[in-house]
Amino acid sequence: MTAVASLILRGTCGARALELMLDSLIGQTEPGFTLHVPAACIDAEGAALLARYGDARLVLGDAAPENAPAPGYVGVIEAGCVLAPTWLARLAAALDQAPGAASAACQASVFDGVTLRPDVGAPSVAGALLRRAACAGLDWCAAEDLSRFGRSVAVPGRLVIRREAAEAPAPVQRRLETSLYGVVYAPAAIEAERPPTLYVVVDTEAEFDWDKPFAENLTAVSALRPVESAQAIFDRYGLRPTYVIDYPVAAQKESAAAIRAIAERGGCAVGAHLHPWTNPPFGAAIDQAMSFPGNLPAEIEAAKLDALMALIAAEFGERPAFYKAGRYGLGPNTARLIAQRGIQVDFSLMPETDMRDVHGPDFRMVAAIPYEVPSLDLLAVPMTRADLGPLSRWWRLRGWLDTQTAALLHVRGMLVRAGLLERLTLTPEGVSAKLQIVLLRTLLRRGHRMFVLHFHSPSLAAGHTPYVRNEAERAAFLERIELVCRWFFEELGGLPGRPWDLLPVEKRSRERK
Repeated sequence: MTAVASLILRGTCGARALELMLDSLIGQTEPGFTLHVPAACIDAEGAALLARYGDARLVLGDAAPENAPAPGYVGVIEAGCVLAPTWLARLAAALDQAPGAASAACQASVFDGVTLRPDVGAPSVAGALLRRAACAGLDWCAAEDLSRFGRSVAVPGRLVIRREAAEAPAPVQRRLETSLYGVVYAPAAIEAERPPTLYVVVDTEAEFDWDKPFAENLTAVSALRPVESAQAIFDRYGLRPTYVIDYPVAAQKESAAAIRAIAERGGCAVGAHLHPWTNPPFGAAIDQAMSFPGNLPAEIEAAKLDALMALIAAEFGERPAFYKAGRYGLGPNTARLIAQRGIQVDFSLMPETDMRDVHGPDFRMVAAIPYEVPSLDLLAVPMTRADLGPLSRWWRLRGWLDTQTAALLHVRGMLVRAGLLERLTLTPEGVSAKLQIVLLRTLLRRGHRMFVLHFHSPSLAAGHTPYVRNEAERAAFLERIELVCRWFFEELGGLPGRPWDLLPVEKRSRERK
């Protein structure tokens, strides 16, 4: 894109719809734009929200914007639209490549709060970006028909128009709040309001044999060298993964530089990932129980967190706002300790899973939905996992099915073959793309709107995890990521997630594209 785009908001929407729209606009891969918001389009709450962003590209005022200097563009955004992050760049590129065209339009989907469906009418005015040369005399307040500005170029890509349903939305199955170690986790309202959105969390960690004892010297990070092979897929769809990094990754020049290069171009967020056996300060040997950081004495867990977060701040320029406990080892002190250290979003929950048989936490009553922790000003976003089948409602079974005894007897395999119960996780590690899509379809029908795909960084190279033992399996691993992303964004029409959009508005830095 060779110049800025001057955009104007048309129509009205409430503050929450405005927030979703602004998040998607600020998250564009092409940051060169100015959005003019007429005062009539928003109420006092919306104006206050706009000010909280602190972004000079968002301009409140009644005056119509001047045409962008040639060869710039001007365009209209309908209030309530949520834009795929490559929207602006794709439209501008299409116009650059088609000098005879005056406007560009992309496919739209309509989200009514319950379902996402293709827009069966003509391309919305929100899906067009105009060349300045074709826009002389454009009436910004009545730009209903863009066809009069010449040929329009159809561009692959999606935008979502969020509209109120004509009828009351079908009730989503009620989910009760849950409690972990005495901390109340309440279902977060943001899920129902957000169009289907996919996030990615990568456990970015040193390589170690999961079947061998834990040791301080397990610090090799060579598997991160091909990190760009997965990042290239995320970049193609405008996804910004969260790389939650452990101490060895942050401490070693090569691995830290690989993640920093992606972060500096706005391609990812960086979070913290605590593995007790490689994270100072060191003391007694780490056994199976103490490999879960939440099982550590509070003062030791706190000291290790402080060391990890200080190192990340030194290497990446700011303290992390995202956290995931190593081995998902949430404990009685974890939520309080991370909140005290500025963590805003915790990815440590593994839904419907009981790890007590190996000294881990009990997540049987956790669903694959985001939770608010009001007492700590913390958002908890679980990995996407669920039990499917007729026996999935029998939550008391989960405790026994997750034991080593049940694993030795292959009980889950027998239930899967009988069609009674199958646990699926949104991950390319050991789960086919077909089954991941089955999981997504099922949860969408249940009313879920936020999804988290996750994997371990050692799976990016052959020979470090049970899921990727050779180059053929590595290629298949990457293909599974590609197929799930293609289905979610191109067939479903869902949106790629920006981790920063999970933070409070005033903490969503505009430099993070």
